Parts: sequence; structure tokens; C-alpha cells
Amino acid sequence: MNMSVAEYVREYCVQFALTDHIWLGHRVRETRQTAGGWTLHVETGSGGTKQQLSCAHLAVCTGHHATPNIPSFPGIHTFPGQVTHPTMTAGSQSSHTSFTSKANNSTPPRICA
Repeated sequence: MNMSVAEYVREYCVQFALTDHIWLGHRVRETRQTAGGWTLHVETGSGGTKQQLSCAHLAVCTGHHATPNIPSFPGIHTFPGQVTHPTMTAGSQSSHTSFTSKANNSTPPRICA
């Protein structure tokens, strides 16, 4: 059977009744670990409504095939190294293959978002 990743995930969620527990189109703006689990600050996809949620467990599923979303944080523009994302394609300047350079070289440090 030849099935796309999206079809597989969709069928899995239906089979195990997970679809009502999955929210799509939200941006997680902040996560904080608490004594009882996690607190999340999210924005909804429609209108950017902000919500605070609590949960016992947190799974970070950024998506291997997703469009890169590199967060902005203080110092990112003055960082002397290379900032990249795991989904950068091979052959681009930020390719994952650039992480395989030889040890003890003079390349500056990198941040992978």
C-alpha cells in the first residue's frame, strides 16, 4: 500500500479517536514546565486569539516536512554563526549536510531552531 504521511496520520487518528484532541492552525508562543505538567501560551489560526492552556504531557511535533519557522530572539541578528532549521533542503547554504563538517575546524557555532 502506498500512502502519504498525511493519509497515514489521518487514518491513525480516526482509528484511535484522536481527532477531537488535536488542534491544527495554532501557534505555540511559549511553554513552561510546571509542577503538574506544562503551561502553554497559544494563538489560534483564525484571528490570533490568545489562550493559556495546561496539560500533563507535551509532545513537540514540528513536522519534518514543514515550512521552516525560525523564531526571533534577542541576539539572533548578531550571532556570529549560522542559524538554520532541520527542514532546510540539501544543497542550500543551511543544509543539514553542513553539520557534518570535520571536527576541530574553524567554523563558528550554529543554532538549529
